Amino acid sequence: MKNETSKPGNREEHETYEHQDLRAAGILYFLLTLVVVTVLCMFGLKGLYAFLDHRERATQSAVNPLVKNVPEDTRHIPPVIRRLPFPAPGWR
Repeated sequence: MKNETSKPGNREEHETYEHQDLRAAGILYFLLTLVVVTVLCMFGLKGLYAFLDHRERATQSAVNPLVKNVPEDTRHIPPVIRRLPFPAPGWR
């Protein structure tokens, strides 16, 4: 069986440096493709979340009829309630 790990006979051909550098066009095409794919993913995620929000609003349960001043969207806290201070620990 022949030894496959031996070096090739022509050493000058394999032990030289690269004569051509990487061109800038390839890098720019890669960056442009990366930007386009990122923008497409952003629009896809925005569409997905819009669809899920629409579906959630459609399946939102009805509010008790005895409650007055019902907000249109019960999933968000009104700013008036958000401004109230949170009680300190041990507060009674």
